[in-house]
Amino acid sequence: MNTSIPQNIPEYLEHRLGALAEACRLALALDPEGRLKLAVNAELTDADGKRWRVIRFRNDDLALRRRLSKEERCLIWAQPPLTSPDAAIDLSYLPDVVGRLADEQVIDASLLGVLKALMPNEVFPQATPTYAAYFADRLPDLVREHKELREHTRFRPPLSDEHVQALALCCRHPELKAGDLLFRETDLPSALRRYLWLLTEAQWTDDEAVLLRHLARQSPLDEGPKARLAAWLEPGVADALRMVYLRWVAHVAGLSENVAGQIQSTGLCGGDPRALERE
Repeated sequence: MNTSIPQNIPEYLEHRLGALAEACRLALALDPEGRLKLAVNAELTDADGKRWRVIRFRNDDLALRRRLSKEERCLIWAQPPLTSPDAAIDLSYLPDVVGRLADEQVIDASLLGVLKALMPNEVFPQATPTYAAYFADRLPDLVREHKELREHTRFRPPLSDEHVQALALCCRHPELKAGDLLFRETDLPSALRRYLWLLTEAQWTDDEAVLLRHLARQSPLDEGPKARLAAWLEPGVADALRMVYLRWVAHVAGLSENVAGQIQSTGLCGGDPRALERE
């Protein structure tokens, strides 16, 4: 039996099928989110080398029954109907088929289902699939970072949306740890230092930068400091770092009055340096 962590959800399916007994001739994969991308009526080879005939089911039980075979292994790939892609998978059409399946023959290939199988003691928020693009193809990284988060923090299940967002970003940036992305500072200078440090530690895409700023806004600051932190979050990554650099240049040059106004006059920053004057 393959005990390694699958890289992605299709590989997870192959692992689960590979763990079934040699004599097993039928399995059911529930794919409500369309993450498997299987080839219909083609053969799928599982992690143990067994071959399965893929038969898609979208509430069309007659078509499925015509294709089922007792001689070859069959994998029923269940998805919502094309006309209602957000609908739940309806297995009521197949009571006799489903009744033949043991628990291990029914494979939940939804993202939350896979994460539950890989991390059975964790509870993930319902919003987790929103961040699938960050870790659906990096499941070993997610499992590792999740373990690290639990070992080095006092958080207990369930995970919050904030935890999942931090895990998502560190899956894209393994040089960071999830704990690095959780803003727990209660004073503005510390929160600001963390944010600026994170800006310099990785190359952030636009969508990642949006998520990073959202995490920074979760700092447990009082209303006034939080508003001043927001002034640093408003500019893009490049503008924020450019402001820091220009303020350093002004300090080295001995400028002490109206520094923000002089920086703004250069036109090199997209944000408003005057909003940062006190920091």
